[in-house]
Amino acid sequence: MCGACGSDRGAGDWARPFLAGLPARSAVATAAVRLLGPAGPRVQARGGGWLVRAPTGATTDCAGLGELVGALGRWLGVPDRAFDGDVEPSGCLVVPPPDARRGVTLIVDPTAVPRRLTEWTDTVVVPCADSALRVLAELSRLPWSVRRYLVGVSGVPAGWGSWPVEVRAPGPEYAADLMLWVEWGRRSGLWDDAAVVVRCPLDSEGASLHVEVRAGHVVRAGVV
Repeated sequence: MCGACGSDRGAGDWARPFLAGLPARSAVATAAVRLLGPAGPRVQARGGGWLVRAPTGATTDCAGLGELVGALGRWLGVPDRAFDGDVEPSGCLVVPPPDARRGVTLIVDPTAVPRRLTEWTDTVVVPCADSALRVLAELSRLPWSVRRYLVGVSGVPAGWGSWPVEVRAPGPEYAADLMLWVEWGRRSGLWDDAAVVVRCPLDSEGASLHVEVRAGHVVRAGVV
């Protein structure tokens, strides 16, 4: 919650459920500092997010992972397409409570009767790829991001409609690194015309992080 304006700036951040504790946010800060190097900004985990201190002394308060990566963008540059699982891991994330969102399937079919995204539909039907992209954007933002998630998409020949490339991290201690890499890649345009699924164990009990990005939109982020 932002004390100055009374708004919850980070409410729509897809990564928020996994960062609901200072140790998890500290792990992301560690991952960021490692990528930035000694000449880059300092990143400090705080109660509601992170504080970024630039080399000039200027500070930026970040309420969500998206804001953090946005604040660091000029120093981070462009990420590698391959996740580096050989570096020293930065730490674990939180296993969030059970997900109450409902899945939805997206179908592109110019001959079918259109069906909009609503609280009650399990299938959305649109006539073209542009309309499908608008649905993906809706699913990635409030209010739909906390109500629905994408199960699958069909009828799209573009790369973002294909079977996603899968990226895995070896253990829970790499979860913070993987999450930062996903948001960094997404904001850098790495998957603007592609689909990717990232997975990582979150604990020793079998919980696993599952994040799916299509056309640069996070359309699913949960535990499987």
